[in-house]
Amino acid sequence: MDLHLDDYLIWSLDHYISINEGSGIKNVKFSSVTAEMLDVAAMQLILSGGFKNIPNYSTNPDGGPFAALSFEDRFEEIYMLENTQVDMGSLPTPFKNNIGLH
Repeated sequence: MDLHLDDYLIWSLDHYISINEGSGIKNVKFSSVTAEMLDVAAMQLILSGGFKNIPNYSTNPDGGPFAALSFEDRFEEIYMLENTQVDMGSLPTPFKNNIGLH
């Protein structure tokens, strides 16, 4: 945290990534949709009971379901995303049903 790596990653997602939509390139704030994707997948993990540690919303009251997960459960969720073990149709655009982009 002292290196502000989190701020750098957010800035990079918002400034270096764009998507090509039918009519051309569109700049999207990828940090927001990436956070939403992680929260949607975290909620699926929580609702399935697949977590190893009870989610703790008090550690980051402004955060969503992903922030409430333990580090171990966050890695489990990312593994599930990588292996399309979440409902891909429930993810936000541009990740929705887009196996190559998650």
